[in-house]
Amino acid sequence: MTWVRSTPGSPCQWVRHCQTNCRLQSGLHTASEGGGQLVQGLARANVSGRQLSGGFAQVRDNGLRMSQGSQRVSEGVVRLTLGVEKISEGVHSMSARIPPPADLDAFSLGVTRLSQSTSQLSTGLEQLDAGAVRLQKGLGALADGSRDLASGLKKLDDALPTQLDVPDINPAAYASTVVTEVQVAAPVPNNGHAFASNLVPLSLWMGAVMTAFLFHLRKLPHSLQIMGPWVLGTGKVFIPCVMVFAQVLVMLLMLIALLDLQVAHPVLLLITLLTSAVIFVSIVMALVLWAGDVGKVLGVLFLILQFSASGALIPIQLTSGVFQALHPWMPFTWVIKTIKIAMSDAYDGHWLSHYARMLLTLVVLMPLSAYTGRWVFVPDDAYEPALDIS
Repeated sequence: MTWVRSTPGSPCQWVRHCQTNCRLQSGLHTASEGGGQLVQGLARANVSGRQLSGGFAQVRDNGLRMSQGSQRVSEGVVRLTLGVEKISEGVHSMSARIPPPADLDAFSLGVTRLSQSTSQLSTGLEQLDAGAVRLQKGLGALADGSRDLASGLKKLDDALPTQLDVPDINPAAYASTVVTEVQVAAPVPNNGHAFASNLVPLSLWMGAVMTAFLFHLRKLPHSLQIMGPWVLGTGKVFIPCVMVFAQVLVMLLMLIALLDLQVAHPVLLLITLLTSAVIFVSIVMALVLWAGDVGKVLGVLFLILQFSASGALIPIQLTSGVFQALHPWMPFTWVIKTIKIAMSDAYDGHWLSHYARMLLTLVVLMPLSAYTGRWVFVPDDAYEPALDIS
């Protein structure tokens, strides 16, 4: 506000009063607007107060609900604690009743065996069922055969005459018309002489098998690996054959000098026995080269098979069909026959043909085993004798 110096009652004083009134009216108008806004604010504050009061009521209700929920949770926790205690007691009781691990393992093993036995029982029942079916069929066939047999017997009985006209004859007269003539092809003085040809090859075979336990028949030092298979085979079989040759000489001395055995052809017998020794050692070495140490066992089993199929125990005609089929293919067969020819001049003295068949085994087996056998080469310092005599 601008003050103008003037005298009382001058126009300037009136102007100042007018300005003051204008400002007063403007302030009153502003105050009126502020009062309206204050009224509106109070109205809104009243509404907010009512809403706040409703919110406090909801909070109070929610607090009551929370209090009730907390109480229920507390009761549930108590029941849960009691339940857990009961579960703990039950687990403890169950643990006390569980058998020890050894019994559990035994129970598991028993269940496994029971399962296997059940499977075997099921298989056995199926086989029994199949057998019952076959038995039923067989009984039916037997019944049919019995009826046919009864019918045939009835027909035979009907066909036979009730009375036979048998002439009155003397049985001795008929017997006198038959003359039995016995021809001795290879005479022997006694049974020992007759069975010697069967037992001598048996002794030679056992000697050949024993060489497999005295020597490494397929193991060689590494320095000989450059040699050919034929050289290795013949070189490996040499020493065992020498040992069996010695056995042959001792056996001949015992048979001729001590047992007084009569030999028709001593030279042929010596050649036969020496050749048999080489054949037997070659067979044993071939089995070892092909099957390792199992070949030694096969050598013993092969002896049993040959001895049965060669007719050494009983005539081959009285054995089974299998032995009769194997008879001409066994080395033992021709060795025994060749020895019988040399000792007793049997089989019409055909020694050479039997000896050639016996020799065929050696001709085929020696190169076959040398080239197809599995040689084992070891370091020279690790090559040691098979027999420890230290």
